[in-house]
Amino acid sequence: MGAFAAADKENKRLIEVPQDENFSRIVSKCTEEAGTTAESWTLIKEGKYSDTQPFKDFLYCISVKSNYFYSNGYPDIEKISPLYEESAMDSLRQCAKSTYSDKPTDVAFKIYMCFVDTRAKLLL
Repeated sequence: MGAFAAADKENKRLIEVPQDENFSRIVSKCTEEAGTTAESWTLIKEGKYSDTQPFKDFLYCISVKSNYFYSNGYPDIEKISPLYEESAMDSLRQCAKSTYSDKPTDVAFKIYMCFVDTRAKLLL
């Protein structure tokens, strides 16, 4: 499992997680659909990842069902931009531009990994 701990510099978190009931329902539904455990959600909240198919499926599921990512695995930059400052959005755009795969789950996972790794460096 590759991972970077969640960073907090001036209260900026590595991964911003929506704090609403609808998102909580999405997480529960995707945990079930992906056949994973609550550990996958914990990893995401901590800005970590696991290179396993259940984790990739879970990440893709919550990203798409929350409408933060399109079904092709790429992020909806406009929807995500209110969550992060411009330097983080630049990182996300760059990660999206440099990622390609035939499988949307792999696209979302690679973009997430790139973003987490790049963002961790920005916050250190």
